[in-house]
Amino acid sequence: MPTRGQVAFKKVLKMLRECAPEHAIEDKTHLRWIRYRGKCVRVSQGPHGAGNNYEIKIGQARGIVTQLEIDFDCARKHLPQLR
Repeated sequence: MPTRGQVAFKKVLKMLRECAPEHAIEDKTHLRWIRYRGKCVRVSQGPHGAGNNYEIKIGQARGIVTQLEIDFDCARKHLPQLR
């Protein structure tokens, strides 16, 4: 089943603060590396000058939750688009 839609990166950050409080984000040239419990996911930094005010695909947000092994029920409270 294809995943459609987008979610604001600000909401993903809020989810990470509450569901993965020990996470760390390292900004690289074009990517953000999100680390949590010894695992790492790379996410695009978005358009130049956007800061955290841009959207990512829902599938990418789901990948962050899955790959970092974040509690799915907690993540779904903040990102109801996740199935």
